[in-house]
Amino acid sequence: MIKAGGFLVAGTLLWLMAVPVQAEYVTDELQLGLHVAVDTSDSPFRTLVSGTELEVLERNRFYAKVRMANGDEGWVKAGYLISDKPAAARVIELEASTAAINTRLEQVLAQTADVRQTIDDLESELAIAKQGGAAASARVTELEAENSRFNDRMANFRGSVPVRWAMLAIGLMALVGFFAGFLWFDHRSRKRFGGFRVY
Repeated sequence: MIKAGGFLVAGTLLWLMAVPVQAEYVTDELQLGLHVAVDTSDSPFRTLVSGTELEVLERNRFYAKVRMANGDEGWVKAGYLISDKPAAARVIELEASTAAINTRLEQVLAQTADVRQTIDDLESELAIAKQGGAAASARVTELEAENSRFNDRMANFRGSVPVRWAMLAIGLMALVGFFAGFLWFDHRSRKRFGGFRVY
């Protein structure tokens, strides 16, 4: 019988050791009654949760007359009123603020992605423009070299007369000489034969 009891105790201990220990916390939610009676001896007509904002109208050592945001007035136990916001209310505000910050962050990240895309597009356009500029610069260098060659050729022919002009001048001189010779011959012929042309 003792052995069976020992096994039972040992088994219970082993079972208790195998069960995982779960932590629990004291609640931070407080429910405070709002009363008509000054000493809060009546049943509350409204229950106030932790973090409810109240305006204190009157106060004595144990009780306070308060007004809610919606205008309801009543009495509560003064010991439960504090001037600082409770942790639960601050956590709710922080969570709302964090959610707003996260939303704004997502918007900023989306705008940043748009700006990054615009920068990438502009960098691509700049690269294309640089390639075009390099090609234009090479063409300018080529044209400057060609212009320099033409200037050198012009410098070589600066003191000379072009062949076309020389041929034109010779032709004009021959034509003028032919007509001048013909006129001289005609004049001499008419002078020799008494003004008559004899050829």
